[in-house]
Amino acid sequence: MRSVPQAMIWEMWRHGGWILLLGLLGANLLPAILFAALRMDGAVDPRDPSQMVMHVVLVQINMFVFAAAIFTAQGSPSRLYALPVTTASIVVWHLLPMMVLMALETAVSTVALNALFDLGWPVWGPAFFAAVTTAAVAAMFWLTDKSGWVFVGLLIVPAAMGLWFKSRYGEVFSPPTRLWYEVTFAESVTM
Repeated sequence: MRSVPQAMIWEMWRHGGWILLLGLLGANLLPAILFAALRMDGAVDPRDPSQMVMHVVLVQINMFVFAAAIFTAQGSPSRLYALPVTTASIVVWHLLPMMVLMALETAVSTVALNALFDLGWPVWGPAFFAAVTTAAVAAMFWLTDKSGWVFVGLLIVPAAMGLWFKSRYGEVFSPPTRLWYEVTFAESVTM
């Protein structure tokens, strides 16, 4: 007999393996096509300020696409409450694989884009942020499940997370002025 964590991870892979693979491809296809086209025109210059804007936007698109695949692959946690498992176990073993997959996908995607197109994008800050944001949005969906508050949650949680993410790249309401290479202790605690 499998343990609860093994069973939940196995179920996610068994029922959502293709969805996760398609999400991985979908999340990385847009940046790859975009940078391949820019490279053909000779327009990929990592020092150009527009590249910082592209980084901030493409990381968020990547997070959104792959998070949607993870949510779909895992399914609703409410179906698990009939199992002889505590709610805390269900929450932890629903969020932990989600966060690990998101951090790994974001980091590997950034490393691959850096290797292919010599972008010099930061890896760890966006990867950790993607994992934390995915967990926060999942928790928001669970908290507002089947109520009108989901719309309020969809406004507040992603907006707050997005503003915090943007603040790592400079002033919140101005174009990015720097890349987020170093994750500080305070940022780790905040996340």
